[in-house]
Formats: sequence, C-alpha cells, structure tokens
Amino acid sequence: MVDRKIGGPVVEADQVVAVITETDIFRVFALLLGAHERGTGVTATATDRPGLLADLTGATTRAGGDITAIVTYPADGGSKTSVFPKVKGVSREQLTAAIRPRVVRIDEIREAGGG
Repeated sequence: MVDRKIGGPVVEADQVVAVITETDIFRVFALLLGAHERGTGVTATATDRPGLLADLTGATTRAGGDITAIVTYPADGGSKTSVFPKVKGVSREQLTAAIRPRVVRIDEIREAGGG
C-alpha cells in the first residue's frame, strides 16, 4: 500500500467504512513527535545500550525538564540510536548540559512546536 500510495481500509463487519490516508498517518506522527507542544526539541545520537532512555530521562528530569514526547530509532547500522525528545520547563542550556555527557553528539537543539 505504501509503494502504491493507497490508503488503508478500515473494515467493520466485512464492510469498508473508511480509508486511512497519508494525512492521517502524518497527523499521528506529528502527535507522537510533540509537534503541537511548545518546548525544546533535541536530535541526538547515542550509543545503543541498555538503560539509555532511563539515563536520558532521569538526567532531563533532574535538570527540571518535563519530556512531552520521545522517539528513537536505530542509527549507524544498529550500534547507535537516534533520540528525539521534546522537553519543556528547562532552558536550552540546562538541557544541553544534562544530555551532552550521555550521548555521542547533539545533532540539533531548537525551540519548537505550539503551532
């Protein structure tokens, strides 16, 4: 369905009652990424290891941040993880200081959302 750009059918009692469109999927991704929440968005690359998310979320909380969304996916052939938290309640400088020792690099950090 993705290759042919066909929406996914929603079926009830053997009847198609709706079609899930690309826009529907995009809307869900935007919600998962916290696109409508004001805050600081971070894109970072970290070594994939047990406890990585606990370490990052704990450090963010100790710095005074509130994570409103977080998404991860494998990077660099699986040895690294790309991490995308959306955080509010903490300055960009405080967030950078909390995260930097726990990741290989911070790729981007920006004020975002709320629109």
